[in-house]
Amino acid sequence: MTMNLKTVLVALLCLCLAGILLGLQKAELPDDMDDFKHINTLVVPDKESPIHGIHHFYLNKKGMNTFHSMAEGKTYPDGTIFIGKVFKVVETEQGRLKEGDMAAVTYMRKQIDSEETKNTGGWHFVMFTPDGTPKDIDPQKACFQCHKPFEKSDFVISQPLK
Repeated sequence: MTMNLKTVLVALLCLCLAGILLGLQKAELPDDMDDFKHINTLVVPDKESPIHGIHHFYLNKKGMNTFHSMAEGKTYPDGTIFIGKVFKVVETEQGRLKEGDMAAVTYMRKQIDSEETKNTGGWHFVMFTPDGTPKDIDPQKACFQCHKPFEKSDFVISQPLK
């Protein structure tokens, strides 16, 4: 093999590996939430649900315009991230419900051109423990099944607060 052909092959191999690595961006929680804004809070009352608790949802700046102007059929831009902080529900002695310790963090990132998201509407779904360790879940069964009926809002359940 000539030196030029070896150089071309190595360059092509590097480009292919870079493309694969970019497509497999690891889901990570942000170091800080400065780029995020609280958009919604809801309670999942079903004690059998893996996401039972009080949810506070946050959205990064990338998806904020779409969120506030969501029209049927509009899609969120790649890089949009929703984060849900899930807290346990605690009942007081007086029978009142309040927020307890953090139970999990949910993560939803738009990446339409990824092999990993082709069956989840272009979204990565990840659930983390309170310390930031990813949980071993099947995103299609554990997350997308609930989001699937919301195709008209790009599979996003949260709506702007009014």
